[in-house]
Amino acid sequence: MAVVEPGDHYGTLGVSPRADSATIRRAYRALMRRHHPDVSGERESDVRAKAINEAYACLRDSARRSHYDWQRSASARMNVPHHAFSEGPPMRPREAAMAMVFPPKVPAWKPTWPKAIVLGAAAIVTALTFAATSNVPRPGAPAEAVATIDIHLRATGETLPSGASPAPTSNR
Repeated sequence: MAVVEPGDHYGTLGVSPRADSATIRRAYRALMRRHHPDVSGERESDVRAKAINEAYACLRDSARRSHYDWQRSASARMNVPHHAFSEGPPMRPREAAMAMVFPPKVPAWKPTWPKAIVLGAAAIVTALTFAATSNVPRPGAPAEAVATIDIHLRATGETLPSGASPAPTSNR
């Protein structure tokens, strides 16, 4: 068996870093059939199975995989083991500076359900408030709005400014 660097998920599963998700899944299932503690007679099969599960958990999630790939590429540029980013002692100043210059690619803000519900409710309340408080018809307003203005003007005895007409204008 080849020697695998600690924390090397691609090496643990025996796949290329360019492998697609189907290849990664096939490799995971084959390794788990061979190294599962209930099936294998090896003494360290539980440790191997945990490493396989950890590697698959990282590589099957696209966000975690892209962050892991970023760690691997940054460690190659700095000539340090890629697992030094997430395990072991704190980063040295140069490593921290490089991590700031080349930040991991994280997905954009994803709304969670409670946030989406609150934002949607706020948009609806804003639209209803605007509609309820706006009493000026738009140009080309429907006949119902013009009739409402006529009723209001008759009831209050007010008049429209000179040149204004409650009748809808046609743009045809």
